[in-house]
Order: sequence, then structure tokens, then C-alpha cells
Amino acid sequence: MWTGVFPAVAMKFTDDDALDVAELERLDAVIKSALANRAELPTL
Repeated sequence: MWTGVFPAVAMKFTDDDALDVAELERLDAVIKSALANRAELPTL
């Protein structure tokens, strides 16, 4: 049985089904900032 917290990040894609690199970089910056400041990640 699964227990605990399993964080997940849904990948964003552009209209032509390519990975949205700009959104991925923004998300990376948000996560790094949250970890550096020990903020809660639900602010994503």
C-alpha cells in the first residue's frame, strides 16, 4: 500500500506538442526559490 506524500509536476506543452521549455525553467526557478526560502510548495 502506498503511504506518504508523492509530489508530482505536470509537464506543460506548447500548441504544437513540444515541451514548454520556458514554463519548465520558470517552474525550476520557483522550486529552487521555495527550497532556498523554505516556503511551502503549494504556492506553485
